[in-house]
Amino acid sequence: KVFVRDGSYITPLSEKWRQSRRGRLTASGGANAIVPFGDRGIATLVKKLRAELQPDWKWKELNLPQLDWGRAYESAALASVELALGAEVIEPGTMFHPRRSYCSATPDGLIDGHITLQIKCPHKPSIHLDTFYNKTIKPAYYRQIHWESWCAGADQIIFASFDPQQPLATRLVMIDVPIDTELI
Repeated sequence: KVFVRDGSYITPLSEKWRQSRRGRLTASGGANAIVPFGDRGIATLVKKLRAELQPDWKWKELNLPQLDWGRAYESAALASVELALGAEVIEPGTMFHPRRSYCSATPDGLIDGHITLQIKCPHKPSIHLDTFYNKTIKPAYYRQIHWESWCAGADQIIFASFDPQQPLATRLVMIDVPIDTELI
């Protein structure tokens, strides 16, 4: 696997990945401080970043059924997206913004070198079906996918929701998300 920008690749969830995120603004953390939390979100982010920069900092793995579920089905979701698009999805690993190395993201995929992909595998079928039928994205995910596209220098975003419990017709939904230049 090759990181498209400089030839290096940082495997998601590896120790190197954990260390590479340390003290950086990330898509899953930093983007959520932007809106709507205001000062409270910024204060929480500053506290988190300060803790990460301490010499005795240790990664705290979140053990949540939702995360376990998503990780268990992400490769099946990626395969489904590839089949639906008829395109190869590259897992880019950690991507650092080219001019702001303190900002990073780990998109679930990169397509044709300019399209970022974020996949969610919701733990609850109702969440997936809401996305499927309403074609809406939760605000936190909206900020996350724009942060990823910004770090990757992408000009397109695909958001996908996948539920392996659903019949084939409703198992996967993909939403083309226009780049929100105002947010970026």
